[in-house]
Amino acid sequence: MKNLFYLNSCWLVSLTNADHDNTTQMIDNCVRVFTTDNARFLLKAEQLHQCRQYEDELWLKSQRDPAVNLLTDSYERMCNYMTTSRMTIDAYTNLPAGEAKKAEAEVCKQVFKDYKFSASNSKGAKADKVIQMQQNFQPHQEFLTEIGVWTYFMLAVEQAQLVRHYLLERARTKGDFVKGEMQTARKATDDAVANLYQTIYAMMDLVPSAELTALYNQLHGIELYAKQYYIPGANGSSSSGQGTTSPDPSQGGENGDGDNEGSLTPNENQNQNENGGGENQGSENGGGETPPAPTVMTLTITKQGTGSSTVTIAGNAVNSGSQIGAGTQVDIAVTPAYGQTPTATLNGQEVELTQNASVYEGSFQMPQTDATLVINSGSTGGGGVDQN
Repeated sequence: MKNLFYLNSCWLVSLTNADHDNTTQMIDNCVRVFTTDNARFLLKAEQLHQCRQYEDELWLKSQRDPAVNLLTDSYERMCNYMTTSRMTIDAYTNLPAGEAKKAEAEVCKQVFKDYKFSASNSKGAKADKVIQMQQNFQPHQEFLTEIGVWTYFMLAVEQAQLVRHYLLERARTKGDFVKGEMQTARKATDDAVANLYQTIYAMMDLVPSAELTALYNQLHGIELYAKQYYIPGANGSSSSGQGTTSPDPSQGGENGDGDNEGSLTPNENQNQNENGGGENQGSENGGGETPPAPTVMTLTITKQGTGSSTVTIAGNAVNSGSQIGAGTQVDIAVTPAYGQTPTATLNGQEVELTQNASVYEGSFQMPQTDATLVINSGSTGGGGVDQN
């Protein structure tokens, strides 16, 4: 055990429900294909599997909320009405100088700018902004009615109110029937992972083997991956700066996971900051090859057109050439050139973009292969892509 990384399960509490479900499933998968006749390992592995099945059942249950489809429909309608309103107002700002409608159109256009609609805004935040804009547009109702905008704007307000209603309904159903259960299920899974790690430590001391070391490295790879892609600000390592720290039960893991979930001790924080990644420490310490992370692919991004666009994962910018785990959701936001419609393709396949005011939004799951994303922000040029 001397020269191996310290497996730590405390970080699991920092994951979202979706990422926790995915990550602990990967841990369960690795453990279930490991062959051993050690009765204690088999018991702990089965306990983890049962916890995982229950958590997965609750997660799927939370995704079948009937309010979700109604929420999505109202949100899309709201965005479409707002886009129509904004584009009509924008058109009147292009009138020649001195035109009376031009000046009032510019005032109304500024209202949109002041509210700063962004792709990073939640559905609820956007709906609140639409509802609040009504008081700003009220003094201009006559003008907006004359140019045909007021009717569409009021329809947007109506849909925004429905968005708020369905968000509350979804929160109520999830809160009453899922949220408390999910929290309990996650805690049970985390405890099962910690107990399993304790058993693995004991086995590596008493009955070490190449197969056990390989499992150990796989589990550490999952930890690195989750910290890098799922937890903002995490360095993706739990080992020390020199990579030679033996497991210390006082710092979590075997005895600390149950009492200190959700936080790292000062020593662990120091180790993470000094380590700087730790990807190559396995070979330095004689612990075998670098721990393999789950399938990670390269995303190449090509941007065309005169508009602007961003590519993000959980709100963090993604650059061309980034390494992304297969199955990770990648978000796109495009502000096209005026009067143009943007497009996006992934390995030649269209990525659907939904208009939200002046921004077009879309998302995709990173495939099991390297991928090329081409975003055309509204120029007249083509967007052909060769698959990688």
